[in-house]
Amino acid sequence: MSLRLVDYKTQPMMRAYAESNIEERIYGKEIELPLVSTLGRFRAQSAQRLAWHSHDNVELIFLQGGASSYEFSGTAQVHLAGGQFLLVPAKTLHRGGQDIRMPSELCGIVLEPFSRKGLSGSVFTSEDLEGIKRTFGSEQARVEAMNGALRAFVKALITELQMFKNETQDGVKKARMRSLICLTLIEAASVLDASRPRAATGMVVAAEKFLRKHHSDKVTMDDLAAHLGLSRARMFEVFKKETGMSPNDYLQRHRVECCKELLSGTDRTVTDIALETGFGSSQYFSRVFRKYCGMTPLEFRTRG
Repeated sequence: MSLRLVDYKTQPMMRAYAESNIEERIYGKEIELPLVSTLGRFRAQSAQRLAWHSHDNVELIFLQGGASSYEFSGTAQVHLAGGQFLLVPAKTLHRGGQDIRMPSELCGIVLEPFSRKGLSGSVFTSEDLEGIKRTFGSEQARVEAMNGALRAFVKALITELQMFKNETQDGVKKARMRSLICLTLIEAASVLDASRPRAATGMVVAAEKFLRKHHSDKVTMDDLAAHLGLSRARMFEVFKKETGMSPNDYLQRHRVECCKELLSGTDRTVTDIALETGFGSSQYFSRVFRKYCGMTPLEFRTRG
């Protein structure tokens, strides 16, 4: 595997996500919090390229919606769904799965927990900071489910970030940002320490099983709701809350993954593959495939 190394020693998060749809971003120095290098919120409506890169510092990626995957040099690919977060250790080479980040919404924090200035502006004591170093100083990437408190803190942090960028900044707003970041870090560390993975509800497991089984059929969301014995609105509400995506989004993503296997492992035509996997036409298939993979089916086959 050929790796393209990128230098992110300056403004690491800005460069790492330079090709994504950046919405808001601030640096720790703007809010007088040296513990944080960068805080950003990113939203991609279509697939974006995310090449090999690394950070000098620890990165936390909180996935608010959609799904994504990341590859790490020498290890297996990891997958995230909405409501999960990823710890990327310092100086760890990584990229989006197959060089691509799928449509998703996330909040990212690049930390400097090993800096001697880390206590300044934070709520942490020296002992607290040592605990954070141990927790976030993992040598391996980790994926965990956000609990209710962490999801609430991340949501509040994103809202505050938007307000912070759109309004005149003052001491109170900076203090609020610092407090929310510290609360988010405390809760994330608690989840990592406890290693409490979230178990999907029986309804979501049944829904995913049904969609995978019928991915090649002309299945509708009304069919899924009837199968689950729920109203369409209730089904969407629960599924989105548990997975961070709609049932239809899940179905499309699964179909695309099936198509990628057929494109790589067979010489069947794009039209045949489109019809085999539940897409009504090769044109529609190509539009959806480009949305989630950032390239056409033929480009993917040639690249593979």
